[in-house]
Amino acid sequence: MRKRKAWLIGILLFITVLAAAWRFPATIYVPLGMIRHEAFFEGKPTSYWARAFKKEPFLGQALATGDTGKTLREGGAAAVPVLCEIAKSPDPDLRMDALVGLSLIGADAKPAGSVLAEAILREELPARFMLAGETLGKLDPAAATEALTKVLRDKADGSRRSWALAVLLDLAPECAAALPMLSEIAHDPAEDVRLRVAAVRVLWRLHQPAEPLVSSLCETLAAEDTPAGVQALDVFSEMGPAAKPAIPTLLRLLARPSLPTIGQPYGPPHRLAVVVTLGKIGPSAEPAIPALIASLNSGDGSVRVEASLALTQIGPMAKKQLAARDAAWVGSLVFLATRYPADLAVPPAVEIFRRTWVPIGLQSRNDIRAAIAKIDPGARARTRPPSFSGH
Repeated sequence: MRKRKAWLIGILLFITVLAAAWRFPATIYVPLGMIRHEAFFEGKPTSYWARAFKKEPFLGQALATGDTGKTLREGGAAAVPVLCEIAKSPDPDLRMDALVGLSLIGADAKPAGSVLAEAILREELPARFMLAGETLGKLDPAAATEALTKVLRDKADGSRRSWALAVLLDLAPECAAALPMLSEIAHDPAEDVRLRVAAVRVLWRLHQPAEPLVSSLCETLAAEDTPAGVQALDVFSEMGPAAKPAIPTLLRLLARPSLPTIGQPYGPPHRLAVVVTLGKIGPSAEPAIPALIASLNSGDGSVRVEASLALTQIGPMAKKQLAARDAAWVGSLVFLATRYPADLAVPPAVEIFRRTWVPIGLQSRNDIRAAIAKIDPGARARTRPPSFSGH
């Protein structure tokens, strides 16, 4: 009899606890969170907020409503401990939610530094890796540099090393502590050429001497099918006049019969990318003017436009050489177009074709017109076909 009574009392207590948990879930999840040593925000433990992110019920409580991420990030420093615990979750989506929250909290998230550094060393998805690296870079550049340098030392993980270089690029010049590792990668022939070029770019932003960097990039471009040709050209474009020693290499590229006219924004070099790079180098690229003028006759409209813009960036010497070329062309076209001496009086065909390098595509016409005006302000008036009658 006593056993039955004790059993009934136990059932009643259990039902009472369940009812209390249903009506007042805090009576359960607060002690549960404390037993698990979880962080709390607004009186609720990490496990509650993790389920709130996933819109799942918690201990019988209705589905969470509202924007959980917004609630936590607006909580500022008080929500950081909870977000740090969620950032260690085995659930990749929850980790992403937590990293986004920490990134948006700003300076108040600095206590999350060790968790972000751990994420850099652990994450295998580029979005989470980059977010952790960029956030830590803003909060503690030294700690971010240290973690990213550790990633760079792992030569077996090429993908994560490339992500680390991308974060360091944005972090520069506050990542000077990575200089030794970056120099090692940039000048090691055994390294993947794409990583070498990426390291050179970071070194340039760290204000390292230009000549060794230019030399390394020229070696990359010397290979016929280099997978980092356009990337190397992009670095030269960023270097501007400091890339002047690369001009002979760039001219050899333009003279290469097998050089494609256009291509991808990464991978092997192509003519369009070389032309753009010469323009970015600016007046120092004066030796490239003849090659750029030759490119004005390309069958590709994009190349013609970029060649014209490159000539405007090089400056006055381009104008002189264009004028000389136009004079020669006008003379030859005049004699080709005439049948009688009297026809030498302003042949319409000569005026129409006088600047045959102007792209025909309507989308590029305004760009090229502006480029011509920079080189030769009077060109438009001179190239307008005159009114005539007869013939």
